[in-house]
Amino acid sequence: TIANQTQVISELEGTVKALSLRLDEVTANVNVTENFIANPGTAFYNYLDEIAQASCSALTSSYWVWAVPRNCGPGNGMTCDQVCASMGQSSQDEIGVGSFECFDAFHVSRSALGLRSYRYLRQSGCSWRPNHCGPNYCCCKRSD
Repeated sequence: TIANQTQVISELEGTVKALSLRLDEVTANVNVTENFIANPGTAFYNYLDEIAQASCSALTSSYWVWAVPRNCGPGNGMTCDQVCASMGQSSQDEIGVGSFECFDAFHVSRSALGLRSYRYLRQSGCSWRPNHCGPNYCCCKRSD
């Protein structure tokens, strides 16, 4: 009957919609995997970002923190104090207008023995000279 066919069509439309959503999810996962393969040095592939974020977070009591990558090679580098201060411009969508400060710094890398990290502490790490390798992650927090 027409009523049965209408119900079957409705159920099929629901199934197609669910499969379409699942296909979008699978496509997104494939894109992420392709990115890992194409860019093996990205942070999410080697877990350096995650180690730095966990290290910075472990040093805090109850506020938002960010482990921000710092360019430690030659070129247009900044101190961690400058890196954190510059976050205010890009943070408006995430947490609103505010200023940020460095509270510690780390160098996270791979070695022959595995992953390793070096903690610089606030005094030396946050003001480590620009364009010179030292900390490659700055621990930043909102200062107001």
